[in-house]
Amino acid sequence: MSRRYSRDQNSNQTGHGTGCVICHLPVDRLQPCNVGVARLSMVSSAEQAVEYGLHEEQVELSDVLTTITVDGEELIFYEKYGAFGVGGVNEGSRGYQWYRSSDYLNFQGEDTPYMTGGFTVQTAKGRNVNILAGKVFDPKITSMTVKGNNEAQVLSVTGHSRFFFMAHQSPFSELEVTPVMGGGGQVTKEVFYR
Repeated sequence: MSRRYSRDQNSNQTGHGTGCVICHLPVDRLQPCNVGVARLSMVSSAEQAVEYGLHEEQVELSDVLTTITVDGEELIFYEKYGAFGVGGVNEGSRGYQWYRSSDYLNFQGEDTPYMTGGFTVQTAKGRNVNILAGKVFDPKITSMTVKGNNEAQVLSVTGHSRFFFMAHQSPFSELEVTPVMGGGGQVTKEVFYR
């Protein structure tokens, strides 16, 4: 699994956070939570797999941010104690199985307006899916604009933890992320660099 991280270009601080709220290990301002990837028992339906998986992850259904389908495979984006998680449902010959696609992503940086992270998850069928995720700390930021492949997409800031996220096909180095302020203005843009 590859990970590329970036932070607001206007910030030159590299301080450390207080610790991961999931595993309680010290983490940098933007680092994956090192809890590991989980796979659980088979059940008879996709809905049961999601319910069982969320229960085992100790996540409430209200913490699910959205569900998307990529080439027939379901990915579930959710938050857990302020960290960002991606899970999925695998359909096999014996039933359905929940799996967590990657480590939790714990954004810590209240001294910056927002933070972003780019990573790739592998689905149960082996397909690599690029994910852009971030967290907004500035309450004046209402959405984020992401440009890549000459297309722009507006991402909502959602959830208790104010996450934004998307699955995409562009290389991370070609994505440009710009926050949108409450009055419609935009501030400094961020570009992913290799």
